[in-house]
Amino acid sequence: MGLGLHFLPCTHFPQNSISFLVVERFLRKNKLDMDARLEWVINTFDLHTRLFKNAVFGMEEHRNDRLSPATNHDAWLAGHLVSTRYGLANMIGLSAQEPFPDLFSQGKAIDPTTRYPELNDQIESWDKISPMIIEQLGELDAETLDGPAPFESPMGNTLISFIAFMCHHEAYHLGQMGFLRKYFGHTPLSYGDQRQVRKRVA
Repeated sequence: MGLGLHFLPCTHFPQNSISFLVVERFLRKNKLDMDARLEWVINTFDLHTRLFKNAVFGMEEHRNDRLSPATNHDAWLAGHLVSTRYGLANMIGLSAQEPFPDLFSQGKAIDPTTRYPELNDQIESWDKISPMIIEQLGELDAETLDGPAPFESPMGNTLISFIAFMCHHEAYHLGQMGFLRKYFGHTPLSYGDQRQVRKRVA
């Protein structure tokens, strides 16, 4: 069953990426072949794992600044992405406790009176769940991927369609975080790793 995402090419994993190393190790250990549809998914989640940390880097001063009462600030956006990664983890078979459920669970909207978690706490939670998701994705077989999703997404009602939508969802909010970087005078969101961003900001 296709995903209907003809504009998203399937590219090979970078040989030194976290995704490639984790998944390759699991598949080799268990003598399994990964469903080909997961290649671009895992590669995209790996890219987003890095972009998230690049997006929040240096934003401490403006994390709670909103452009208007109708928009979200960086602290909420980061927390929302952490929350949805934990939600995805549980939907693909992991048992992961969301770190800030009272603030972000079920897509809870921003509350201007709330003090949101510190950036380091959000990054720690992001780093904890991300490799677990990557490894679990590598374990999903075709029958599971073509089975029903926990709920229907705009891209379909199968699990693989839901996972694809979550990739889009992350890209959507990372783009908003990139816009906030530029608006508040920071360097543009970089596709390089965190060390490259640090060198350029310094």
